[in-house]
Amino acid sequence: MVSFLDTAIANATRLLNLKGMYDDTLIFFSSDNGGPIYAKGDCGANNFPLRGGKASNWEGGVRVNAWASGGFIPEPMRGKKLEGLTAVWDWYATFAHLGGVDPTDHRAAAVGLPPIDGMNLWPYISGLVSSSPRKALSLGGSSCHWLHPLPNCINLWGDGTNTTTIVDTFIEDQGSEGLWKLITGRHTQSGWQGPLFPNASTFKWNSRSDLRVWIEGMSHAVGY
Repeated sequence: MVSFLDTAIANATRLLNLKGMYDDTLIFFSSDNGGPIYAKGDCGANNFPLRGGKASNWEGGVRVNAWASGGFIPEPMRGKKLEGLTAVWDWYATFAHLGGVDPTDHRAAAVGLPPIDGMNLWPYISGLVSSSPRKALSLGGSSCHWLHPLPNCINLWGDGTNTTTIVDTFIEDQGSEGLWKLITGRHTQSGWQGPLFPNASTFKWNSRSDLRVWIEGMSHAVGY
């Protein structure tokens, strides 16, 4: 899959250059989630050294690779690595800003719905500011899904008839202290893979749901 995507991006980039459009193009690429490690490893993914995987709110499930490229990126920012907190839905507000479009959903606002949870990343991406505008991120519950249904589950990610959404994960950028994450509730995949995964080791953590509160840093976690 990675090879196919690499070829597709190369083809698109080549055509943009041939048509003289590359210098005015911003390319954004992101994974939607970490690799799947459920089903006893049959999916074949490995998120080492991160914890957990797809269908979880552990780092291995929600911390993904993303990059921005294209001739529209200011030269001083090309090749730079940015580690500020961002979410894929921030790019809606970012593209709306670049296109001169109001991202506000006025019809939703008229009936009292909250505004979009998206922030304009362009000042950060272009180097106008040194830190991401996003300082906090709330995530919907990952503990209730058809892949691993639990008793008294009220969040089915939109599956089935009971679609009540809860928030059980909160990430905060604490500046010099780094990114920290609070996870509550019952969660599967609460363990780490090794450099080689799946392997002969047992990993009951992949299907067990632990009832506890976790405070997870980017490199460690503490359970209470």
